[in-house]
Amino acid sequence: MASEYILVNASGTGSGGDATPYTETFNATTDWGAPSGGFYTIVVPQSVHDKSVEPLVQLYELVSGNFEQVDAEIIVSVAGDITIRVTEVIDTRFAGKIVIL
Repeated sequence: MASEYILVNASGTGSGGDATPYTETFNATTDWGAPSGGFYTIVVPQSVHDKSVEPLVQLYELVSGNFEQVDAEIIVSVAGDITIRVTEVIDTRFAGKIVIL
């Protein structure tokens, strides 16, 4: 069983002033949308996660009912929007969750 460790910024310096992590789960198909430029993406706008424009981002894959930390391309724009990006060929989409601090 994988353990999940979340680092929390106790000072609450996110733009919303909230030290509570933003968490969003996603599936392995439709949540990724249509491929573009050889990639599938999931975007979490800063206005949705309401953290600083330099957030800490953790990504987990759902494996046999447990969340395991996974490496994938994560892009943070200057505005704080977060994009998870995986390849279309070979299709590397996965079900999981993103935790933003």
